[in-house]
Amino acid sequence: MKEQEGSKIWIVGGAEILDVLLKGKLVDEFIIAIIPTILGKGIPLFKEDNPELKLFLTGTKRFGQIVQLHYIVKNEMKP
Repeated sequence: MKEQEGSKIWIVGGAEILDVLLKGKLVDEFIIAIIPTILGKGIPLFKEDNPELKLFLTGTKRFGQIVQLHYIVKNEMKP
């Protein structure tokens, strides 16, 4: 599906699905929303043994008190 022209795949989830995608090198960008609420025990986004990725910030948006960060994986950047 990813190889098709114009196709984007949007995944919403936590550490379990992201772990599989990161280890398969299937993630090329992250859009992360920072919501100003401390949950205490929440769903983790990453697992301890995820591979290290270098990210490049491409943009930010503010929606009231929520901030959205858009990163691309540096390894996937095109020259």
